[in-house]
Order: sequence, then C-alpha cells, then structure tokens
Amino acid sequence: MNSREFKEQERQIIGGTAIPTLSQANLGNLKIPIPSLPEQQRIVALLDEAFAAIGKAKINAEQNLKNAKQLFESYLQGVFENNVEGWEERRLGESDLIEIVDGDRGKNYPTQKRFYR
Repeated sequence: MNSREFKEQERQIIGGTAIPTLSQANLGNLKIPIPSLPEQQRIVALLDEAFAAIGKAKINAEQNLKNAKQLFESYLQGVFENNVEGWEERRLGESDLIEIVDGDRGKNYPTQKRFYR
C-alpha cells in the first residue's frame, strides 16, 4: 500500500475538496498489487531463514544468561567458602559491627540499620 502505483490509484479515486475522503465503494475498486507466486515463495523462504536464525539466537542468549548466572553464583560461593586474608567470621548477635533496630510490628524486616565499626 506504500507503492507509488497504489498511492496514484488512491489519489485518483479520493473524493472531497476540503477533506479528502475514500468511500467504501471506491475502496472496493482499488487494485492491490500481489507479487507472483515465485516471489511470494522467495519472501517466505527469507522469512523462514530469518525466524530460524532468531530462534537460534534466542536459545543461545538464554544459554549465555544461564551460564553467566552459574558463573556468578560459583564465584560468589568461592568468595565465601575460601578464607580471604584479613576477613573475620562473626555471628550477627556477637558482633559490634551491626545493630538492627526493629521499628514496625508485623513486618518481617527491620526498618532501620546502623552500620559502624
């Protein structure tokens, strides 16, 4: 419908002077160009190829995301499993590093945290 031929046809049958209008009767007289069957088959083949490539790319992207998550989790696990030089292990209740003040009753998280050494 964006072809030059179609636009020219449309221009010729549109009525109205101030406001161009395309009546339903005139709309039925428009000739819509349709590609030949071999051209349609060529277009479908191109689209099939593109959709197959998109599907493969989607699968690869999902696998890459899964691999990245596993790598991150593995690295994070390694950080906390291996004793890092200079790190201390303490329980929160035994530590002077953090004080948690519970403000609102009925919620399962503290409303205020104060961090200090």
